[in-house]
Amino acid sequence: MQITRTDIYSIANGFLKFYKALGYVEIQPDNIIQERDTTLTYTNSTIVPLKAELLKGIKGKGFVLLQPCLRLKNLKRNNFDSAFTSYFRMVGILSSPQLRISDQAENIKDYFSKNLSIKPNEITIHYNDETIELAKHFSKDFKFESNSFTAKFYNWKYGIENVAGLGITFFIEKNKTSRELGNFIEIKKDSKIIGYEFGFGIETCYGILNGIPDNFLTLFNSNENKKINDLFIALCVITEAAEAKEKISVFAEASLRKLRVELSYEFFKTKFEIRQMEKIEVSVFDISKATVNKALQEIENRVTNLVARENELIDYVSYLTEQIKKTKSRKWAEGKLNEYIRKNNLNRILQSSSNEKLKKLNIQFEI
Repeated sequence: MQITRTDIYSIANGFLKFYKALGYVEIQPDNIIQERDTTLTYTNSTIVPLKAELLKGIKGKGFVLLQPCLRLKNLKRNNFDSAFTSYFRMVGILSSPQLRISDQAENIKDYFSKNLSIKPNEITIHYNDETIELAKHFSKDFKFESNSFTAKFYNWKYGIENVAGLGITFFIEKNKTSRELGNFIEIKKDSKIIGYEFGFGIETCYGILNGIPDNFLTLFNSNENKKINDLFIALCVITEAAEAKEKISVFAEASLRKLRVELSYEFFKTKFEIRQMEKIEVSVFDISKATVNKALQEIENRVTNLVARENELIDYVSYLTEQIKKTKSRKWAEGKLNEYIRKNNLNRILQSSSNEKLKKLNIQFEI
């Protein structure tokens, strides 16, 4: 069951309404391309727009927001996470340190129960020795599990000197599957508590409620071509965000270039029909058809160039084969081929090519 824009904003608006009724103030989300936080290229969580409020002191009960987020871990060539997408929406709160943890815990229990129909006995709180006191404030109706992960799982960094968080994580068991859904974090500067954070990803929440095992099925209704789908949406989201700005950072420019390169090689390697991406439901990602078409045209041009370079390599290997048949030695041909590949930067094309003729010739020359 693929998520719709209505589904996304139903969960988001329900969360906003719940916490606004408790006295939290809604704030506007940041652009996906981060400006105010120099430690980040992209906005990656709900805490990012709230760091200033955290440091100057939280007024009233706190703040609540819906924030589009981007984490480009999947852009690393050998580090693809098949469970989580690069782009997602997150809802969250930042609470005053004056609020009692037990009251916040009761609010979280009420929200899960009343808004999401998640019963306390379907929730397992994961904690460790450092966060056991935090966990004690939560209802005994919940299940509890300790030290199941490394210490890093319970520790949070904020890119601010002397500011760190310790947190517990909620796992929800629905449809005989247990999945992680959000955290409650106590934030300290030095040894002083300066706030509390609670939030979760909307796509993950929808998947849990509807028995969908990962966010790719939630967003794309398919587990095929995960990397292409994921990186293409990231490219479109950044492109659209960049168009709202006069200038973007060199880091954002660099990741845009890398996204285009990686996507071009993925389409080239898999032979996936580029124009199939036109079927993406753009409303789910809050992007326009114009942005999708612009991105597709650029990728199409790049793939055409890769195919042309692949054909040049095939022709050159064929030429070397003929030379071997005549008078040249295999060692001479291997040297020439290596030099040609290095000089023309063709290593990745050779590795990515699915052309049977090239593979056969490649084996012949043992490259």
